Amino acid sequence: MRRRLENFLAEHRKLSLAMLFSGTAMVITLTFLAAFAPYVARYSPVEIGSTLLGPPNSDHILGTDALGRDIFSRVCYGGRASLSVAFVAMIISITVGSFLGAAGGYIGGKLDRVVAVFMDAAYAFPTYIMAFMIAIVLGPDAINLSFAVAIAGIPGYFRIVRSIALSIKERTFIEAEVIIGAPTKYIVIHHILPYAISSIIVLMSMGVADAILAISGLGFLGIGIQPPSPEWGTDLRWGREVLLNGQWWPTVFPSIAIFLAVFGFNMLGEGLSAIFREQAGGRFAVP
Repeated sequence: MRRRLENFLAEHRKLSLAMLFSGTAMVITLTFLAAFAPYVARYSPVEIGSTLLGPPNSDHILGTDALGRDIFSRVCYGGRASLSVAFVAMIISITVGSFLGAAGGYIGGKLDRVVAVFMDAAYAFPTYIMAFMIAIVLGPDAINLSFAVAIAGIPGYFRIVRSIALSIKERTFIEAEVIIGAPTKYIVIHHILPYAISSIIVLMSMGVADAILAISGLGFLGIGIQPPSPEWGTDLRWGREVLLNGQWWPTVFPSIAIFLAVFGFNMLGEGLSAIFREQAGGRFAVP
């Protein structure tokens, strides 16, 4: 029985590492292509060519779209838009949500009730629908898109960090800090948030994946980053118009980029979560 348990833990550890390394490889590859797009791509992403809807070939390895633009260039440059907006949105939402969750969960009282009710009301809306409504109000712009996705993601992070704060506020070391007169702000910043940092790291990885999906979805609906600027969801929207005619490449390759980005960040998050559970005995597991 003991040998079986040890074998299971060994296999689980290998699986966690495999997920971590696979996700990291996907994320690094896509980030590299986006960051070094001017050096990787041969063509300008907005340059209109003479070969319309050309299939993948030696000159255009992923083919061209309906305006003759190189799809590989648009995928690389589109990663800049999708990843940068997703990172900004994730940082804003997880910073605000984590601070409000930690403060509300620890302080409690009227502050916690008011914020929790407001966040629960916002959480009742699906994230994508809320981001859709905010993006319509703010307008189709990269900065506005970041705020729309960030605001829509705050309630989810608030609920998770608040649950962590509620679970540890009664622990002995927190009570000791209160007894010696430590300020509430000090306890929240130096004890509550650091205690939840591993969960927050996992949430950051998965938050980027959710943000990429939201950004691509808004682009597909026509309220994201506007053409001719490259963006995966926007290119997917225009590619679907020629899909039924047999020109599959304008649709397939942006879809693959979205899939790899979301899958990679999710794999990275799951791998980190499993490793944190193993190292801390489940203490830092994401609720």
